[in-house]
Amino acid sequence: MRTPHVTQYLTSMAGLMCLALCLCVLASYASPLHASESIRREVRFDVAFPINSFKVERDFGTNAAVLDSLAELITAVRDESTYIELKEIGLNGTASPDGRLTSNLRLADRRMRSLRDYIVANYDIPDSVIILKEASVPWDEFREMLKDEPRLLHIVSKGSDDSWLDAGIRMDRLKALDGGAVWRRLARDVFPQLRRSVVMTVVIETLPEPTPAPGPESEPCEYVYEEAVEAEVVEEAVEAAPEPAPAARCHRSWHASTNVLAWTLGLTNLMGEYDFGCHWSVGLSLYYSGWNYAKATRKFRAFIFRPELRWWPGEGHRGLFVDGHIQMAAYNFALPGWEYRIQDVGGCHPALGGGIGVGYRLPLGRSGRWAAEAAIGAGVYHLEYNRFVNEENGALVDRRERTFFGLDNVSVSVVYNFNAFGR
Repeated sequence: MRTPHVTQYLTSMAGLMCLALCLCVLASYASPLHASESIRREVRFDVAFPINSFKVERDFGTNAAVLDSLAELITAVRDESTYIELKEIGLNGTASPDGRLTSNLRLADRRMRSLRDYIVANYDIPDSVIILKEASVPWDEFREMLKDEPRLLHIVSKGSDDSWLDAGIRMDRLKALDGGAVWRRLARDVFPQLRRSVVMTVVIETLPEPTPAPGPESEPCEYVYEEAVEAEVVEEAVEAAPEPAPAARCHRSWHASTNVLAWTLGLTNLMGEYDFGCHWSVGLSLYYSGWNYAKATRKFRAFIFRPELRWWPGEGHRGLFVDGHIQMAAYNFALPGWEYRIQDVGGCHPALGGGIGVGYRLPLGRSGRWAAEAAIGAGVYHLEYNRFVNEENGALVDRRERTFFGLDNVSVSVVYNFNAFGR
């Protein structure tokens, strides 16, 4: 594994070589004897950052040499302004994967913006020329650096790069390897190389129409230039065409859960849930109880059908959520001491309605498979029910109809995730 100093030295030398090559190419095309063409050139500069920092520090690592190279390129472009125009400076911010994914993305974005402000302040570049492109954690580059270590590569290839739950599981597993020795090596040799903002400078060279030049010496010069650039212009323009950014991926999972509190009332229950969006999931709950509690005057018979839609403000479908639900409930209730037993009319007029709720899901352990969840909800329901004398085979007393408003769900559940590492 290369040390940060060697890597930073090689990165600096590569940047300087690219700069020298770019300047030579630009100089070779600065003649007014060309046909009118446009050639796209790209030069890459890597600016490094200390851990958890977004401030551009000129004296950190090889930043001084890199920033000086950038300044020389901008100066060269201005010196040849008759024929060369700076069209765009694109910035991509990155942060190493150690730490929480949301925090890393926020840090990468701040690094990108900090570098933009530095360029505007120090190189007198208009803000309109600078384009903020993408803030990301460079997982693909991280995996490329681990290609010779299959055990580590397997861990960081599991799950979704865009799921903060999967990212946390990856880091936890890396930390646990070899008593922490692997993690310490990555923190020393690998992660520092991923903390940077990448400056991609795109230069468009615009050449004027050919100008007749007296003297025989102009002909061989023109012939040489045409031959040198004949097949190059179109290819470079095509290669440098910006590619559309890949669509963000969201971690999708199936979950099954059961309400422990409902089991204490003898209500068997099961909920299935599917995460169909980055912040959305849909679920269906079924409850059933068809028996008395030891005697006919004590029962809590019910069949409940409850679809719901959940919105999760955070990532990974964990933490706080808000739900909207509809519900159908057939019921037959009685308790000792009640004068009447209550049952929906003929067993054919269940309570119908819906409401809203709020809850919280807390992951258990590092596997991502298990979680605990608590929720509470309220709603409005139309009820049609009969009242019977609360005794075995009690007589019908009357029929009633009313609107109920109040709590319709209190749950403490155990949740299992079938796709903790699904893509």
